[in-house]
Amino acid sequence: GVPVRRLLRMPGRLAQENATRSPRRTATTASALMIGIALVSGVGVVGASLSRSLSDQLGQTITADFFFTGVGFQGFSPTLLDRVAELPEIEAVSGFRQGAFQIDGGTRDVGAVDGAAFAEIVELDVVSGGFDGLADDGLLVHTDPARDFDLAVGDTVDVVWRSGTGQTLTVVGIYADSTAINANWIVDTTVLEAANPAIRLVNFAGAKLVDGVDLEQARTALDAVLADFPQVELQDQAEFRRTQEDQLGQLLRLVYGLLGFAVLIAVLGITNTLALAVFERTHEFGLLRAVGTTRRQLQAAVFGESLIVAAFGATLGLAVGLPLGVLGTRGMESVGVESVALPVGTIAVVVVATLVAGVLAAIWPARRAGRLDVLAAIARPE
Repeated sequence: GVPVRRLLRMPGRLAQENATRSPRRTATTASALMIGIALVSGVGVVGASLSRSLSDQLGQTITADFFFTGVGFQGFSPTLLDRVAELPEIEAVSGFRQGAFQIDGGTRDVGAVDGAAFAEIVELDVVSGGFDGLADDGLLVHTDPARDFDLAVGDTVDVVWRSGTGQTLTVVGIYADSTAINANWIVDTTVLEAANPAIRLVNFAGAKLVDGVDLEQARTALDAVLADFPQVELQDQAEFRRTQEDQLGQLLRLVYGLLGFAVLIAVLGITNTLALAVFERTHEFGLLRAVGTTRRQLQAAVFGESLIVAAFGATLGLAVGLPLGVLGTRGMESVGVESVALPVGTIAVVVVATLVAGVLAAIWPARRAGRLDVLAAIARPE
């Protein structure tokens, strides 16, 4: 309340005293705002950390120069990959398909890639073994399921595909990063096709250019091929990364929008509290007007009280939400969130928006206080 008191002087002093006169009411009003701000700031920390981790991991794992994705999340024919592989500008091209098999009675999603070519477009951070032998009933396993199933390179795994085909796969490699493909189990495309002939469409693909080939030159050549595949979208590495980050951003904006309703309800609570306070202090306000307090000064006192409540709630909300956001981010290290980021811009916007909302919340109560009839207010019993 000190900044408000110094800024508004006498009306600021009135605002501070009015806010502290009923501490329980002020705390109750501010607590609703505190919860909303705490949720927004906490989610902001988690969201910023997710965005930074995703950006860092995509930068480390993606080595392809171009990516092919089906429009509307639809797959596309592997014939496209054969056509792309024939271009002199292309060094390697690999598609990614998705299937599922059962291990110990549980269904697991599995990705299928084109062996060594896939190693040229995505860096999986292989910690043991490699891609050698993948086409010979081999299996790449992420470190998490490898730990859960106590698997090591050379171990065999009995699986049952969705088609009902049983197969024994040999672990040829264990990898630590699956950000780019979102798969914990990987087989060769030939293995998936043999066990599941119905799975033909490619989910997405990547292509690596020959060293020295100009990006625009390669795009022109690829666009000529894609003229026969209108359902496929071509993106360079920067565009692909931006698309992945935008998808996360859209989800976060949706969450922010929902949390914004909680803050809006809290602001309406401030309006209700101030309106009640003005009604209860009608006699007091009448006396203040009678001894020389102007209409503007009385209204400024109401605005100042609203600002104090809003600032109090925002401060408590940030004090609670930011540490919770950091703790929540630390708890997500197992799913690849490796860095904590503070969304300074988001926090600044939230604080400013809260203070502005506090001012807006006081408009109606302040107008009511300014329109009081002095004689009628004095005559009203306390």
